[in-house]
Amino acid sequence: FKNQANAQSRLMEMENKVVTDPTDYTNIFNLASIYLQMQQTNRVVDLLSQTASRPKVPVEVLRSIATFFASSGNFLKLETVLQKLTETVPNDPETWYDLARLETVLGKKDEALKALSTSISLSDQRLKTNPTAENLRSMARTNGSVFDPIRSSPEFQKLVPP
Repeated sequence: FKNQANAQSRLMEMENKVVTDPTDYTNIFNLASIYLQMQQTNRVVDLLSQTASRPKVPVEVLRSIATFFASSGNFLKLETVLQKLTETVPNDPETWYDLARLETVLGKKDEALKALSTSISLSDQRLKTNPTAENLRSMARTNGSVFDPIRSSPEFQKLVPP
């Protein structure tokens, strides 16, 4: 019982620290890990959603949260985090590409095409100064079936000619 009481006390300390120091990301991810071990997935989702919604969250933290939501199949939460990432690092073509892929999966054609257009534009700009960088236009052309729902649209054809 003593170990259980200690564990409960430690858990409460970590939860309180999230409130008093919401930028202690190590504590937040450790707490999320404990919640996962306890099979408290709703608490993990709430904790990470709250963390992602705060201002000035570091890019690495947002990417870690996005990875969690992607791996757990929580695409609506992932969409929110990817949108925030595009605001935080607006010149990162891969983030826009990831958002385009997700919007396609979610059936949001217009949003997918807008994100893909931004991604390809940024990728093309980057290729001018870094010719060995990933060519996202080529990637969109050959990227399996993820873009199949929008591939036949005139807008996609214009962005990614066959």
